[in-house]
Amino acid sequence: MRALVENSDRSWMRRAETPAEVLTGVRIFAYRALRAQLTCGELGVALAQLAGVPTKLRTPPPGSRPQEVASATRLAAEVHEELSAERETRCVAAAPAPTSQPERAPPASPPTDQPPPAASAPAQPKPPPQPAPAAPAKSEPKQ
Repeated sequence: MRALVENSDRSWMRRAETPAEVLTGVRIFAYRALRAQLTCGELGVALAQLAGVPTKLRTPPPGSRPQEVASATRLAAEVHEELSAERETRCVAAAPAPTSQPERAPPASPPTDQPPPAASAPAQPKPPPQPAPAAPAKSEPKQ
């Protein structure tokens, strides 16, 4: 655990743990020891890893005992709560609150003595012009 805590670049946080490594609890204890020094981003990584412990140990490593799995799972849950509180205090509370302004309706017009204007119907297109009637044909005189 000391090697993890003293590693200033914390590259170990980006490496996946095997179920056997999770079962030792070394990384879990390192997260607990580093709680106050972890950045907000590192807290997020740690919380995700701690939340994944029960899934990681669903298939326990060969030779492990059920008590060891239960102990590691319980420890991960405890440290998860501690780191969640740390993140809530330092990261969530410090972040500016999102400013979601509710949409506002347009201002109401002042009351008047006039009735509201009638809604105008949409303009209808003019029908196409009709052809002019043809002049009557002249009839030829009959003989």
